[in-house]
Amino acid sequence: MVAQRFRPALFVATGVLLALTVLWSSSTWQASASPTADESTVVAVTPVRILDTRAAFGVGLTGPFVSPVPRNLQVTGPVATTTGQQTVVPDGATGVLLNVTVVTPTADGFISARPAGTPGPPATSSLNFLAGDIAPNSVQVSMPTSGPSAGMIEITYDAYGQLGPETDVLVDVVAYTTGAGIQSLVAQLTALDVQLAAKADPARIQLLTYTGTNPPVATFPALTKLRDLGTFTKATADSVVRLTWQSEVFVSAGGQCVFQIRVDDVHNDGSSGDVATEVVVRDGTIVPVTNVTVWDGLAAGEHTISLWYRGVNGPQCVDNVGDRTRSVLVEELAATFGGP
Repeated sequence: MVAQRFRPALFVATGVLLALTVLWSSSTWQASASPTADESTVVAVTPVRILDTRAAFGVGLTGPFVSPVPRNLQVTGPVATTTGQQTVVPDGATGVLLNVTVVTPTADGFISARPAGTPGPPATSSLNFLAGDIAPNSVQVSMPTSGPSAGMIEITYDAYGQLGPETDVLVDVVAYTTGAGIQSLVAQLTALDVQLAAKADPARIQLLTYTGTNPPVATFPALTKLRDLGTFTKATADSVVRLTWQSEVFVSAGGQCVFQIRVDDVHNDGSSGDVATEVVVRDGTIVPVTNVTVWDGLAAGEHTISLWYRGVNGPQCVDNVGDRTRSVLVEELAATFGGP
C-alpha cells in the first residue's frame, strides 16, 4: 500500500510555477514576462500638500512663480508640509504622482513639471489655464535618484513667452513610484530560477504515449481496470510525482463514464491530502480530456500507470478515439524548492 502524505510546500511551488508561466526549454527553467530591476511600482499615500506659495501659507517655496523662471522643489526625504515637516516620499523614489493647482495667474499660460536637472526650456505642459483661473490637474513626474537633483522636480510657469506674469501654485502628493519592490521581486525570481535550474533534471520528466482503443464496454458499477498506460522510474523517495493524462473518450447517449488514473493499481483518493481527480464524461460525445493527479510518498524505483473506469446507466465507455495524442506526462518534482 502506498503511503500518501501531503506536503504544502509542493503546492506553493506548483502555484508559483503556474503563476510565473515557467517554461521547460533545452533542459533549463525560464520565467517568461519577468519584470526588470529598472521598473517601478506605485505606492499610494494619504494626500499631503508640499507646496503652497500663497502668502498665508508659504509651504515649500516662498512667493509666487514668475514667468518663465523654473524653480526646483524637493519631494523626497523630510520636506515642509501644511501640517509640519515630514517624509511623504522616501529617498530613492523614482517618480511622484501629484495634484497641481494654479491660483489666479495674472496671464494665460501653462505649468510644466518635469525632472529637476532637465536641460533646456520646457517643451511640454502639465496644466493649461487662463488668467484668473483656479485650475487643478493630475501630474506624474519622474525624478532623479542620484546627483544634486535627486528627489527634485522642476516647475515652470510660462505665460507663453511673456516675462513677469505671476501665479501661485499648490502641489499635493497622492502617490509615488519606487523600484525597491520590483528589485526585490527580480532578486527572488532570479534565485528561484537558479533553484529550478539546479533541480531541472531531464531524466525526471518522462512522456508515455499509447495507442489502440478498448472495445465498447457496457455498465460496470465498480471501477474496472481498462489498460496499463506504461511505466516510469522514480529517482528519489522524497520527491513527488505529477501525472498529466490526455486522451479523447467517447460515451454513448444517456450514459456517464468515470475515468481514473492509478499508480501500481492503487487509487489516489485524496484522503491523505494528495491531489486526486476523476474525469466524468456524459451523454454521447467524443471529448478531449486532461486529468492531473499528484502523488506523494511513492517509493523510488519503477511504477506502473493504469487507466480505470466505470459506467453508469448502461453506457459504452471508449478511451482513445479521435485524433488526439494519448499520453501521460510524468514529472518528478522536488518536495520543496527551498533547498539546494
